[in-house]
Amino acid sequence: MSLHGSTRKVASQAGIAEYKVEQVADDIDAVMKDKGLGTAVIVPYVDMNGPMVDKASTNYETHQGVAETVKYLHNVSETGASLLSGWDISTLKYVASEKLGVNMDHVGELGAVTEIDGEIHSTVDVGREQILNFRKNAWLEAASREMTLQEQGNVSAVTGCMYGEGARSDLYNNPIAESSRQKFSMDLLSECLERRETVDNRSYSQQGDSMVVDLSSMNTVAALSDALTEEYPLVGLKWESVGDQAVKITENSFEQSELSDEEFLEEFQSFMDGVAAGTNFETDHNPDCSTDFQRTDVAVSKEHGAEYRADMITEDETDYILVNMGDKPGDILEGEQTVFVGQRDMPVEEELEERDMSYAKADTAADYSLGLAEVIKRRN
Repeated sequence: MSLHGSTRKVASQAGIAEYKVEQVADDIDAVMKDKGLGTAVIVPYVDMNGPMVDKASTNYETHQGVAETVKYLHNVSETGASLLSGWDISTLKYVASEKLGVNMDHVGELGAVTEIDGEIHSTVDVGREQILNFRKNAWLEAASREMTLQEQGNVSAVTGCMYGEGARSDLYNNPIAESSRQKFSMDLLSECLERRETVDNRSYSQQGDSMVVDLSSMNTVAALSDALTEEYPLVGLKWESVGDQAVKITENSFEQSELSDEEFLEEFQSFMDGVAAGTNFETDHNPDCSTDFQRTDVAVSKEHGAEYRADMITEDETDYILVNMGDKPGDILEGEQTVFVGQRDMPVEEELEERDMSYAKADTAADYSLGLAEVIKRRN
């Protein structure tokens, strides 16, 4: 079946071969027929890291044609497209705005949180005490070692990510980190704490370009956590110990560690494993000197987050079909009312074959977005 004129036009502008788009559309149609899916509303999702963005890029450079094609899918879809990712909401917002030019919803942090029309929703009902204690312990241990950390912009009570600064200057020059540095000052951080009525102003004191903070109060820990993840994600702060529960924090310019990158990475991973020891958090180390941490006693998944958003944006009792593209087993949607598109020649394909699942294939988010948009156009 030939492509609709608008799909063909976007494919040409994006430099995506028409036959690839037709193949993706036909594959998605075939999966829908195989699963007996009807004419329910299609709710499109796409994974960011891999299908959309080059994993090796710290600047979130997208693959050819992704910006034009995701925007097209977003406009064609009745519900709009959404990013579905393990990444934090602040990174997803940056990529959507600066790389795609699309004002869209996001499901992030492994499905634990979603942003719908600019409003943040937690998809799981858990308190913040445990993740705040994890961050507090990480800060105290970092202070005892005089380490510099960058906090990723995670806002959920389930997942987080910290970077150890000292091995890779390209992470220091990450655009989100650079944006945070441009607007960050100890005066503004002090104002963030001052605005919180629950924070005792005696628990912190600004000392020039540094600040001394007493972490014995969890209200102060919560306010500092919110400031570093929501207001100033990835800004590099050096932590120093000045008392049992007191730390001094200073904005730090990048300083290359005297250790080799391999030695620094090993030391940072050991540091994070030590923080997680004896808690209900597990760590997942990355080669870019970052460590993800996630609660083991709270069940979250990208599919859960996708369903949560779909329930929020569709009317009661509206049938919908979730469609996602990903490159990892954690991206797979398994529900009866779902279609999964695996990124070709990636590890997810082997997992799909082992599960004997019906699935479609695409090269990147570009041919996936056009193919799914074409499926939607054929239905209208």
